[in-house]
Amino acid sequence: SKAFNMRSLKEHLAGNYKITSFDGALHIRKTGAVILETEGDIFIFPYGVIVTWGLAKELEIEFAKSLQPFLAEHLGAIDDDLYTYSYDETASIVDDHIVLPNQDLSSKLACSYALAQSAKLGGFENTI
Repeated sequence: SKAFNMRSLKEHLAGNYKITSFDGALHIRKTGAVILETEGDIFIFPYGVIVTWGLAKELEIEFAKSLQPFLAEHLGAIDDDLYTYSYDETASIVDDHIVLPNQDLSSKLACSYALAQSAKLGGFENTI
């Protein structure tokens, strides 16, 4: 089972980012040029999954690779799922599009927990 060493990871990231902890998960607000898609939210879950919102694909991959030394086991390749998202009054997930009810961090966090658990279960299914 792949999992992050969260204590070491948090110490490492604290040098470069402001980190918030949420019930075992870590949150980073990546800031930069919005037009270049370098600004967004990153959630890191102890069971070896990260969920990002609003970052360019290249930055997601670069960030994920930077976390590999903190995994209990190294991944051969990064497995990823791509979703689009928008905001509307009612939350939903249809096909690969997520609708969040607001721009609150708590909405992204709740959805991120579900996506992360789904990704972890998918990894278990592939292993079996």
